[in-house]
Amino acid sequence: MSKTKDYKEIKNRFYTLLQDETELGIVTALHWYKTLNLKKISTMINKPESTTLRYIRKLKDQGIIVFDSEKSEDSWGKFYKLSTHSKAIYEEYMQELANQIERYTEEFKEYRDTPDDVLYELVVNELLKPEKLASIPPTQSYFSFVSNLQNVIINETINQITELAKLVEAEGKDKIAKKIKIPPMDISVYVSDIKISKWKHVFMMNELIFSFLNQIEKLKKEIEAEMDKENIPEDQRSTQFLNIFTGNLDVSYKFEV
Repeated sequence: MSKTKDYKEIKNRFYTLLQDETELGIVTALHWYKTLNLKKISTMINKPESTTLRYIRKLKDQGIIVFDSEKSEDSWGKFYKLSTHSKAIYEEYMQELANQIERYTEEFKEYRDTPDDVLYELVVNELLKPEKLASIPPTQSYFSFVSNLQNVIINETINQITELAKLVEAEGKDKIAKKIKIPPMDISVYVSDIKISKWKHVFMMNELIFSFLNQIEKLKKEIEAEMDKENIPEDQRSTQFLNIFTGNLDVSYKFEV
């Protein structure tokens, strides 16, 4: 049986789990979907159910997640959710990220007229900071989880569309169209490329990206306010994921002679 943990203890534990891909995946999945069973969690983090259950028990014992008795009574199997403290800590963590987006949006504007050699020195000094190097493990964990999540979304969507195509073939489009209820959702992949040669170019791209993310954050609050006003139940609110990934294959460094 899990012991009651205080807020400070759970917060300290929370920032260590950020470095573990599996733990981060479980906590993030529960943050997004509120309550999930073992099968769904294992699918989202791409781990066997036996491995997933071992991690769930560990996080439950540490007070990070709890057994969702209400959902489990209404559904088949055991469901889990974030503990009250974990939920508050995760919300605080996400708010910090949202604040960073807003801050970065303004900061990148300040670099528009900065000479490239000054930007280069700024970037190098920032990259070599001990705290920046220490952030690599949790960053890698998050990238791995998001990459897996994308595959889950694609596979689940394709599976549903395939099943729908079979139904249409068997029963006819008109019959299916009268009975089917499809939740609002979208799945899209947009891939573009751009040649760059200066750090200034990176800053220009990031200014555009963070400005866009800032607009998405404002839209998110606007949509949530609309749903709250209309009293839309939580189980009718579909989570839509937006992930922007940038990078290149040439990441090697060299030293000047």
